[in-house]
Amino acid sequence: MAASDMIRKVIAAGVLRPRLTFIPSGGATLAQIRAEEDAIGALLRDDFKAFLRTWNGANLEVVSFLGCSEPGSEIAALREQQEPWASLVGGVVVGGDPSGFVYVQLSDGRILSVDSDGGEQQIVAASFDDFIERLVFGQDADQFAGDEWKNQLTDAGLV
Repeated sequence: MAASDMIRKVIAAGVLRPRLTFIPSGGATLAQIRAEEDAIGALLRDDFKAFLRTWNGANLEVVSFLGCSEPGSEIAALREQQEPWASLVGGVVVGGDPSGFVYVQLSDGRILSVDSDGGEQQIVAASFDDFIERLVFGQDADQFAGDEWKNQLTDAGLV
């Protein structure tokens, strides 16, 4: 399932607290995505581009995803959040979470979790879509945000 489709299901289920969630009303244009790629000096993977085309980033309570630069946006821009992690681990920073983890999409599509406090790195997903569907909002959600989070998703019929 595409990340955007899973996020739509999560939004419809009502498990995200509105005061901790912001979802742009529209997506990025292809021109905005190309400009962001030029600014960061890297190509974005197709699955993350598809997400950007739908919402141009999002703050989803337990995880936030960067978007393309847009004046006045509540979403942080990709071009503003790459360092120091992108150059240290090689890839594109696509998001982070309130616990201080940074998520980097590597050139092969895998998602690398980097602990911003200690620097520990771990591959956590095969792709951006896998990260969203399995780890953040799916069967392995307890590994992402604990048992209580997974129980909320289970009670909502998402797991």
